[in-house]
Amino acid sequence: MTDKISAEDSTDDWNKALCSLLTEGWTADLVQLLKTDKPIPPTVRNYLANILDGATKLPDRRGKSNSSLSPDDKEVIRLALYTLYHNTETVLIFADQLADERGEEVIDLRQSMEKARRDGVKKLAEKYGLSENTVRTYHEAKHTINWAWCWAGKNDLQASDGTVLPGFLDAPETLQRAALYKARTYLKYPEKYFDPLME
Repeated sequence: MTDKISAEDSTDDWNKALCSLLTEGWTADLVQLLKTDKPIPPTVRNYLANILDGATKLPDRRGKSNSSLSPDDKEVIRLALYTLYHNTETVLIFADQLADERGEEVIDLRQSMEKARRDGVKKLAEKYGLSENTVRTYHEAKHTINWAWCWAGKNDLQASDGTVLPGFLDAPETLQRAALYKARTYLKYPEKYFDPLME
């Protein structure tokens, strides 16, 4: 049984490496596998043969920066930015109430959330050796912000065909209570929830 599982894992590794080559132009994972004794699955062997004889073209990477950034690193950046923006937006949704509770001005709370976002982007840029603008390209803030509003019970979810799905995630009151509790927690422990490099 373990031989079958390890063979499946090996095939998954090959398929993931090939997919990274074909979609991202990332060669490192495939090169690493080629240097091992792991058997090459027939589908991967055929793709590699087609690439070498010119029947399959690799993506044109001209003008693409940061091709040295692995697909896994790009996904880490995307997830870190999603979490950062979702958490800060959850606080902003309840900014008026939270500012009253904390005895501060709403504008100060809003500015601290914007600063948390800027600082988070800067940390990711420094970690991966990218510009801050490049880091921002890995994340669609608009979508994250829309999700935060849905999870806070303030917006209804809308399907891709335009159908509004009221109460799909849960009752709005339940979502609002949970999101407000989370927002208070985020503010209580900002180093944990607003730092994109925290694990």
